[in-house]
Formats: sequence, structure tokens, C-alpha cells
Amino acid sequence: MTPDPIVEEVRTIREQLAAQFHFDIRRIIEDTQRRQALSNNKIVSFERPKITLHQTDENKTSS
Repeated sequence: MTPDPIVEEVRTIREQLAAQFHFDIRRIIEDTQRRQALSNNKIVSFERPKITLHQTDENKTSS
């Protein structure tokens, strides 16, 4: 399989972040939550998208 440079870059960054926190998952999560709180962007959202019946009907007719 041909190496994917994007996947390799993500893995390298993940390894660097993990090493920065001595591979302690709790510290990694705390840092992620801290950075999310300081950011105006949502990193993770567990909210379900709100779909109305009208939107569902439109999706069925456009398929």
C-alpha cells in the first residue's frame, strides 16, 4: 500500500502531542478541552442536526 502523506502527517502530529503530555490521556484531554474553550471554533459537537419534515421531503425528491 502506498503511504499517504496526509495520514503520515496526522500520525506524526499525534505522536508529538502525546509525547508532550508523556502519553497521559487525561492530560491530553485536558489540553484539548482548554484549547477548545479558548477557541471560537467547535472542535467536537455531539449535537444532532435538526431536520424538519420539510427538509426530509426535499431530500427524497432530489434523489
